[in-house]
Amino acid sequence: MTTTNSSYPYQNLTRHAVAFIGIVVLLSISNTNAYAQTLDDPNHYTLEGLGVTADQCFYAADCPNDPNRLAINEARIIYFAQHDHIALLEWALQKHTDNINDYTATFYKQERIQGRLKPVEVISIRFRENPFSLLMVWRENAGPADKLLYVAGQNDGNMLVHPTGFFSWISSVSRDPHHPDVTRNSLRTCDQFGFRNTINNMLDVYRQASRNGDLQITYVGPTTIDDRPCQVFERNLPNNGNYPYAKMVVAIDIEYVLPTSITCYDWQGRIVSQYIYKDLRFNTGLTSSDFTPRANGM
Repeated sequence: MTTTNSSYPYQNLTRHAVAFIGIVVLLSISNTNAYAQTLDDPNHYTLEGLGVTADQCFYAADCPNDPNRLAINEARIIYFAQHDHIALLEWALQKHTDNINDYTATFYKQERIQGRLKPVEVISIRFRENPFSLLMVWRENAGPADKLLYVAGQNDGNMLVHPTGFFSWISSVSRDPHHPDVTRNSLRTCDQFGFRNTINNMLDVYRQASRNGDLQITYVGPTTIDDRPCQVFERNLPNNGNYPYAKMVVAIDIEYVLPTSITCYDWQGRIVSQYIYKDLRFNTGLTSSDFTPRANGM
């Protein structure tokens, strides 16, 4: 694995294996330059000096009363983004598993289908982890359907869609999520949606590339998504037939520790896909009644 910085010493970090993590903590999260001056020394600060436990440092977002919470998150994200993207994504996945039951958002989706970059689709989404439940309502640039409802284990494994165009008078149509008509119009199917699936898919490629010695990672720097501070990292892979994309650019929200923007490029430098989450609200109390055909006019 090739990185832009020295090799990160803590590999395969897990929640209970952390006995000591030294990391830069600044009271002002906006001072990124100060972070850069000390991040190369992971022992610069002790947990005792921060007044937090190892678990709190690793799961800083679980400590809402800690005044250093966001600074801890941002410093850890920067360090991982410089040295170990796999550890960063594993941390994000564990935090998601431990803390998130459902969410709503505005989802911005743009994909290159059969060589043509489609317009940006703007979609209101509701998502529930268990059972896997997804409602998508298109607000701009809908394709063959402008509403989609999918609940794992229901409707014989099919999704319900409201068609556009000539058949828009039909309330809904039942369709296999992997039907050719679906995969011709989207790179990903509805049962692949969500942060958990996305992070797991990213980890699969990262681990494969790491095993093959192909992984190149870069820390890009700070940005904002939906007026929220994020840190950006980049993954580059060779064109050897083993990987879906040449380059992936990811923005991690420093509070949520989730990828709220992902852009992928092919080996000609063209955008293959871009997915952005805005207006995120977590643990809103969504129930099964929010994902019925009747509740959603289907």
